[in-house]
Amino acid sequence: MKKSLMKRFFGLNLPSTFLLSTFLPFYLSTFLFADVKISQLFGDVSVYQNQNWSAAGLGTILSQQDKIKTSQKSGVELLIDGASKVWVNESSTVEISSLGTESMFSLLLGKVRAKIKLIKGGKFTVKTPMSICAVRGTEFIASDSGELCTLEGVVSFGCGDGSGMLLDVGAGYYS
Repeated sequence: MKKSLMKRFFGLNLPSTFLLSTFLPFYLSTFLFADVKISQLFGDVSVYQNQNWSAAGLGTILSQQDKIKTSQKSGVELLIDGASKVWVNESSTVEISSLGTESMFSLLLGKVRAKIKLIKGGKFTVKTPMSICAVRGTEFIASDSGELCTLEGVVSFGCGDGSGMLLDVGAGYYS
């Protein structure tokens, strides 16, 4: 009796192959495309993880649904996938709503600056109570009051509730 091709080359049988093909993409997207860590911080910065607020530390890894909060005269730099950066300004609160090829950060209070370098097809969004800013590789500043300043590239900008159309805001423009 001949062994199946999968079993001969990979030592896998049909059930193992099914499990790998079903769950491997999930794990790859979680671990390969969701690396967010604190690369710099100053002042009083807190992280909400596992339903608990604690002091943030250099190198802290952040996941979906985690929050980061800065006090006055404080700030933090987040490094995303080793290439993109988000700077959280003083007196700000940000929630990491989703991570992966279409990451979304919710700016609950304050201001952030982002410099985004994504893989092809990737998307990064900052959602505020007043607006939504979606980019595919650019640098911009967004505030919780709906202000946007595009520093480099183009930002798709619209209402925070998702109603209406998105407008492309080019470098050098401020709303």
